[in-house]
Amino acid sequence: MADEASSSNEIRRNLRSHSTNLIRYETDDFETSYDNIDIMQWEDDDIALHLAASKSCLLPNRPTAQEMHAFPELKMSRGSTALYLYLRNKLLQMWHRNPRIELTFRDFMSELSSPYDSDPLFVRRIYEFLQRFGYINVGIFNRISPSPKIHPRRIIIIGAGIAGIIAARQLKFFGLDAIILEARSRIGGRISTYIKPLTGATNTEIVAELGASYIYGAFGNPLMTLCKQFEVRCLPVCLDQCPVYDPSGKAIEPRRIRLVERAFNNIISASTYMANVKGITELNGRKLSLGETFTVMLKQQDYQLQTRRISYFASYENVLNKLKVVQDTMVLKKDEIMRLHAAYEELKEKEGCSDLSQDEQMENEIMLKCAVKDIDDAIQAYESLESKRREINVALAELSKNEPSAVYMNEMDKRILDFHIANLEYFIGSSIDEVSLKYWNQKANYGLEGPNMYEERHKLY
Repeated sequence: MADEASSSNEIRRNLRSHSTNLIRYETDDFETSYDNIDIMQWEDDDIALHLAASKSCLLPNRPTAQEMHAFPELKMSRGSTALYLYLRNKLLQMWHRNPRIELTFRDFMSELSSPYDSDPLFVRRIYEFLQRFGYINVGIFNRISPSPKIHPRRIIIIGAGIAGIIAARQLKFFGLDAIILEARSRIGGRISTYIKPLTGATNTEIVAELGASYIYGAFGNPLMTLCKQFEVRCLPVCLDQCPVYDPSGKAIEPRRIRLVERAFNNIISASTYMANVKGITELNGRKLSLGETFTVMLKQQDYQLQTRRISYFASYENVLNKLKVVQDTMVLKKDEIMRLHAAYEELKEKEGCSDLSQDEQMENEIMLKCAVKDIDDAIQAYESLESKRREINVALAELSKNEPSAVYMNEMDKRILDFHIANLEYFIGSSIDEVSLKYWNQKANYGLEGPNMYEERHKLY
């Protein structure tokens, strides 16, 4: 027993250290390293409380602006803030521990020990705040408390997608009469599962997802709570080792795939930056789709490529002009060397000639030495030009290696890009031409982190 307690304490210390790093440095979700440990069962443990807040997309150690507005007394006392955070995180922990059953105020109060239960009114305000904004008692769960009196006013919800359905259920839970209007002949919105029983087979059917089937960013995602409520087991999506083949069935070179994937990710990042940071989501009053943005980004990349090609060939021409100047100078220098050599030969023939006077012989000797000096200087200048020509040729060779492509993407690259776009459309459950630039990426809009997941069995949809 002592060994088990020691082992449990060691695990908690490791997780507590990892949890601190997660909160401070926003590192990866530490749950994935301890899949076999149910941290939520650690009552009043700071790791369990922090994890519960993080699962709800809340900071475990700091209230949000919305919370500060709802509880103005938190601005006046650090003690009130600490008490609020403990009660809030404790509530969230109890909810995430079993989201299939309604968490009532009475159940929560029964779990609180002294002195945390000394102000029931404050505790109830926290409970009602979290329930009102969908942090607890949301999704598909068994109701325990009596149904409230139905409000006489009716609320109309447009669209029977997953958001509309959950909103209607939540409003009904609050005692409001809600009706959903759907234009299609089916519910589900982007979620669409095709099921066809096989003829003559027993309990066998074909199941195909025609819409959204992935959970995009698992950590803090309310869909993970739905999965737990439906007892759906989810597995992480891993496409790192996914081979891609050309139309002939031949595997495409991994380096080429990585380059196109990098271009795809750059376009996604630029689109997200344009929409969420720069706020550019419309053109002449018309909302931009993600597909339009992709087209514009690709054209922009091609324009930048052609600009680089123009700059490249201008640089190439400049180097060629330098090479021409050097080569022309070398030709002139070579002619000069030939003339100097001819003059040297004439002077050499006169050397030791008996017809010359002593002064003429001395003058000839001096001119001969000068000719040798001029030839040496000319040869050195020629060799210097030759060295410069070699350097320019090396520079030309390097330039030739780095010549930009004639097009940003050739036909094969575009097919690989289409593969990535198809995967993106499969993730979001719609064509990129039919989703808005501003709202397509729910993971970015709501700060969802962690791996993308898919359901192991088709239960949820």
